Amino acid sequence: PAALAIGVNWGLYIFAVNSGHALESSLGYFINPIFNVIIGSFFFREELNRWQKTAFILACLGVLMITFTAGRIPWIALSLAATFTAYGVIRKKTMLGGTAGTAVESMLLIPVAIGMLLSSKISPVTIFDLQGGLEPLKTWLLLGFGGALTALPLVWFAEAAQRLPLSTLGFYQYISPTFQFLIAVLVFKEDFGTEKFFSFLCIWTGLAVFAVDAGRKARLKPVEN
Repeated sequence: PAALAIGVNWGLYIFAVNSGHALESSLGYFINPIFNVIIGSFFFREELNRWQKTAFILACLGVLMITFTAGRIPWIALSLAATFTAYGVIRKKTMLGGTAGTAVESMLLIPVAIGMLLSSKISPVTIFDLQGGLEPLKTWLLLGFGGALTALPLVWFAEAAQRLPLSTLGFYQYISPTFQFLIAVLVFKEDFGTEKFFSFLCIWTGLAVFAVDAGRKARLKPVEN
């Protein structure tokens, strides 16, 4: 189940970035922590204090504003959020460590990846197009580097999922979509109007409230000898 969830998630993410929806993909990962908070509160009985509730409400408000101003159901964002939340829940319940779990998931997804590279109907570039010359070599190097760059965060996420409350893990995940947002706007030059600015401002304010509360609790926590 974990391999299926992360496989669908990353497939959607790659599709979103390549089809000009990087900003919506960042929205998906902004929604994802909210899903984590809901799951953590209702299924794992994780209680939220008033500051965390305030942060949660602000984040929800920002996401709702983005959804309504878009004028359509952001299915990419919602699908990304749902699949990655499912992955987090599964990894929290599993007994495998981060490295071992990610290795097993990767092994299960290898046949799928090979099938996609062999099929011209699924992949715009097949394995047969990547033979000989400097450009194919460059592509293979980028694919290898991209794989390693993907694997490390997944290992760290899996380790964190087993050690942190799901609600806390959820809000820390706002860091990744923030960088995705900056890349979408500054590098890919996707449209970012006033409405979206205020929507993201609500989300960032919620994250700031949560971060301040987390820092306060860390200072008050007694030091173990």
